[in-house]
Amino acid sequence: MKKKQAVGRCTSFRTNVGAVLAGDDGRILAFSRADKRNPTWQMVQGGVNSGEELSKAVRREIKEETGIWGNDLTFIAESSHWHAYEFPLQVQKEKKFRGQVQKWFLFRFSGVVSKIHLGKNGTHAEFDDWKWTTLSDLAKEVVTFKRHVYEALVIDFGSHLK
Repeated sequence: MKKKQAVGRCTSFRTNVGAVLAGDDGRILAFSRADKRNPTWQMVQGGVNSGEELSKAVRREIKEETGIWGNDLTFIAESSHWHAYEFPLQVQKEKKFRGQVQKWFLFRFSGVVSKIHLGKNGTHAEFDDWKWTTLSDLAKEVVTFKRHVYEALVIDFGSHLK
């Protein structure tokens, strides 16, 4: 017999992809969320459409959120397993999902930074700034509820970023 969930409590996790965009020097691109008053740094991530291949979803998200695409990206690695996090309870009330389950991909960004366009061309701007940093440093800065995922990515992709 299944236990009943509390009314109004989200129980499902949204399928999501994330992208680590690394330069030749091992630093990665971090982006500041446009919907936050103070800089809130994270990497590109987003939902997977029904029937969409993960590898296509991550490239679509990168293009939509940063303008980076095509030959400027070289696939390096995929996380060995899925990572998940729960939204804080206040956020869950505003969302349809309890949290997100993510497959992460590492790409080498070999383009020029002038090709980074945050929400240009009529799309909603998810980010309003970007910077180069290390994955370890970003793991210390990211919002608390995502921190364990970013720390796991340091382990998953660290050997590729040296």
